[in-house]
Amino acid sequence: MRGPGIAGFAVALALAGTVRGEEKAEPIRVSGYIFGDAYWIAADHDPTIEGENGFWIRRGYLTFDHKLSERLAARLRFEVASPGDFRTEKRLEPFIKDAYVAWAFSKHTLYGGISPSPTWDRLEEERFYGYRHVEKTPLDLQRMGDARVFGVGLKGSLGVGGKVDYHVTLDNGAGVSSETNEGKKGSVAIGLSPSESFYVQLYADYDNRPGKTDRRTVQGWAAWTRPRSRAVLFYARQEREAAGPNLSLDVGSVFGSVKIGDRTTFLARLDRVFDPNPEGDKIAYLPFDPSARSVFFVAGVDFSIHPRANLIPNLEAVFYDATPGGPDPDTDVVPRITVFYRF
Repeated sequence: MRGPGIAGFAVALALAGTVRGEEKAEPIRVSGYIFGDAYWIAADHDPTIEGENGFWIRRGYLTFDHKLSERLAARLRFEVASPGDFRTEKRLEPFIKDAYVAWAFSKHTLYGGISPSPTWDRLEEERFYGYRHVEKTPLDLQRMGDARVFGVGLKGSLGVGGKVDYHVTLDNGAGVSSETNEGKKGSVAIGLSPSESFYVQLYADYDNRPGKTDRRTVQGWAAWTRPRSRAVLFYARQEREAAGPNLSLDVGSVFGSVKIGDRTTFLARLDRVFDPNPEGDKIAYLPFDPSARSVFFVAGVDFSIHPRANLIPNLEAVFYDATPGGPDPDTDVVPRITVFYRF
């Protein structure tokens, strides 16, 4: 069964789950956010982009949420962003990021359509990482997963007190793009919250891709949260089939933030990319050298200038190991001033 058929089945199931006598639909709620930077490529392993500077929008969201009944809801979200490849000149073009119907029952929710992936959906939450507007989470940055799935998903909580949560999906394996093969991708994430200040999640997926290019990913992360600080430890491995030798990519990360004033927060993150990423040069806004292992570092100070606006001076850097048979690539250094606004 192809992805659109699966999504259509989920929508039909959700509609069938509504009951007579529920209240009328609520008005459509409009929200969104936008973030971008003033940037300077102060140093880079690629001399063709060293010295580049300017302004870009790394993400803009426009979201329409409609609560149709107590159990049934729908979302349509558009995204727009600058290309971030230092070559493309074009106007910003929006595309559909979310388009789903959700049916809630008991402590569970069934999704049909284009919805968030379990790969890093919870990790991006405010009480855990919460700084997607500064930089993508590790697998997202390294192009090792998708933020969205086009298919069906089920998420909810289990056990006494809801200390165990889950999120499973079956989808096209193409993110928000159209399906071009018969394979599917299955993902499952299980989280445990033994206390209010500690959370741990385990995740695995299998992506049935064309030919001998299947991918398998496992990851785990733990978060400690306090009223004025939080920290996250993360590790993931992805196995990729290939025509030649199979490829394994390992990424580890540590993140922390601490409030240093009522409206000021210091944040820092360190990623270790244990294997050269063959898609590193395709990473938008911060291309990596695809031939070397690396350490990624970002640090900044978050000034909350308004409840809905933040100004974040920050510095990103990528340090490379020596490449086989050659010197280590030059370090990438990118000072930025990031602006984040939501409505």
